[in-house]
Amino acid sequence: SQYYSFVVDSIVANFQRCDTTQEAFLIITNTSSNTDTLIWKRTKHANFPFVWTLSTCDNVQCYLPIVNQRTFYIAAGATAKITMNVTPNGNSGTGIIDLRIVNGGYLKDSISGYYKFNIACKTVGINSVSANSEISIYPSPFQNSFTVTSGSSTKIKFLEVYNILGSLVYKQELNDETVSVNPSNLPKGLYFVTLSDINRKIISTKKIQKD
Repeated sequence: SQYYSFVVDSIVANFQRCDTTQEAFLIITNTSSNTDTLIWKRTKHANFPFVWTLSTCDNVQCYLPIVNQRTFYIAAGATAKITMNVTPNGNSGTGIIDLRIVNGGYLKDSISGYYKFNIACKTVGINSVSANSEISIYPSPFQNSFTVTSGSSTKIKFLEVYNILGSLVYKQELNDETVSVNPSNLPKGLYFVTLSDINRKIISTKKIQKD
């Protein structure tokens, strides 16, 4: 038997702006008396615009676009929220994402829930400027440290660095428009820097190389 109830933010999400991060979410409640193991699995359809930035968040953290599934736990009577954050980066279009919640315990292949929505944004004129345009990360490649700068209208609070496997390897709170970041213990390689606001909504994700 399944012991879950589901609440979706919107089956079809129509967003009218292309310059801000938009989100839609699925809320899952475990109505049983036992903690369970679940897996969220996300699939982008072929028509999803490649210029859009997509991240998925659960109760633990937000994951980079390259992470398509993750195991999570939900205690008896607890509620989990799976959120899709989409940043169109100033580009109008329509994309489709499937989000499935799979029981990862005894019935490993059972589908506990299914979530599907369309994302559409329309250009709203000359004022549609991507929030990413105010953000700079340099130098790349870097050796011991790099600098993050943002304009006064871009309120960045949290910085997270992920490796190419999607694992969080460094994090830092930002309180100024120009901040030095010193992840000097990271090995050489390619990383993704995710910047988010005080509500943990992702503003931008950028690639950076360490030499």
